[in-house]
Amino acid sequence: MFNNDLRLFRSLLFWSYIYGVKTFFTLALVLLSFLSGAQTRLTGLVLDAESSSPVAGSSVFITNTSLAGVTNKDGYFEIPDIPPGIYRLVITHVGFETVTYDFSTEKMPGKLKVIMKPKMVSMEPVIVGGYITETWEKWGKTFTEYFIGLSDNSMRTVIKNHQTLRFRFYKKLNKLEVVANEPIIIENKGLGYRLAYQLEHFEINFNERTNFFAGYVLFTAMKGNNSRVKKWEKTGWKRTQDL
Repeated sequence: MFNNDLRLFRSLLFWSYIYGVKTFFTLALVLLSFLSGAQTRLTGLVLDAESSSPVAGSSVFITNTSLAGVTNKDGYFEIPDIPPGIYRLVITHVGFETVTYDFSTEKMPGKLKVIMKPKMVSMEPVIVGGYITETWEKWGKTFTEYFIGLSDNSMRTVIKNHQTLRFRFYKKLNKLEVVANEPIIIENKGLGYRLAYQLEHFEINFNERTNFFAGYVLFTAMKGNNSRVKKWEKTGWKRTQDL
């Protein structure tokens, strides 16, 4: 988008040199009108794949940013004021599979039509020994260390809704899986952020000493007084309004 704008501006300077200052101002007005009309918002409908009915209350956000929205009763959503860049849109709702859509502001899509498939109720996996349903009390510390880390800042990070996590331990495979029924809410008052992490997969294989997790994150800057905000900014945390 910026490259295209630069080329337009260079053309403007060229023709103003040829035809004079009056033409420069005329072309400038046209250019400003064009740029101000550039689409920087994303709109769409979220529908149920089986019934084609609107899926109200769906969470719609651009991962790794603070840009988000929620579908209304008609399944409609809108995310305005999207800065130039390449993004991934994420759509989630309890009981439905997560949907993603990649886009660029250089070529903004029209009104999106997002089809969400109901999440299938998973049966017991066919694994020798199956799994044991475990608790936060037993595995919460291990999950936090692998998921958030062991740095000083990590020690000040809190999972606010750990009750949404479900732990499955496969004893014969010595493997832990973690699933979440809703986004994991994480806060760090030292850095001044709050984020919602849509966990798609989490696994620790103790035999192989491997760990893997994947998901999508929505950032939100926490509120605080001026001195606290200045302290957060010194830590390098990028405030929401700057994203």
